[in-house]
Amino acid sequence: LIVVLGLLLLVPSASAGAVVHVQGGYVSTAPLVLEDMVVVRASGTFDGLHPPSLTSFGQGAEVLWALEAPSTVQPDMAELVHVRAGSGACGSWQDLLLVAWSSGRLDAVRPDDGHLLWTVQTEVSGWGLTATPTVVDDETLLTTREGLERRCLANGELLARIDTASGWRNAPTLHQGVAYVGDEYGRLWAWNLTTNSSTSIEVGGRLRHAPVVVEDGLL
Repeated sequence: LIVVLGLLLLVPSASAGAVVHVQGGYVSTAPLVLEDMVVVRASGTFDGLHPPSLTSFGQGAEVLWALEAPSTVQPDMAELVHVRAGSGACGSWQDLLLVAWSSGRLDAVRPDDGHLLWTVQTEVSGWGLTATPTVVDDETLLTTREGLERRCLANGELLARIDTASGWRNAPTLHQGVAYVGDEYGRLWAWNLTTNSSTSIEVGGRLRHAPVVVEDGLL
């Protein structure tokens, strides 16, 4: 299956544009626009014939690099996350893209050439990762299918984890050193990143989106 996507070229003329053909199934997340390229992810098709993919297009809409990921039966719904080079307590890292796949895999990819810097596998229960990773200092907070993890940006090392009920698209929200995330059974989890302690309360329904910080609490 070929997906047709209209992209604005990264050139001075605001009216310039192109149509490119992206190999794969469904373009289910927004393209990521960087300084000199646009990176597009495509989910695999439900019949398994076309695997998920990641494609980088240059200023002339030419393909700079492309890669494929393990096939899955669920769409990939996590947004691509660009992380600038830096360093912290767990090491240093170069510019990278965090790519969370519904196969449960988290990849760190070099933006300029698509080189895989590191990869880790999280648990799969029907599907794996569908929530966008949250970057905090030298770590990424990651909602997995059955928990919430802290991983080092330098190498993907697991630094800490709490178990929750099944999660879906609910990315963690960080507020005053506490990470909040909901699950499919209506529980809101609070994980204190300083003390590594966690609590939860019953909210009801299915919590599928990140909580929003408001003046006197969470929405």
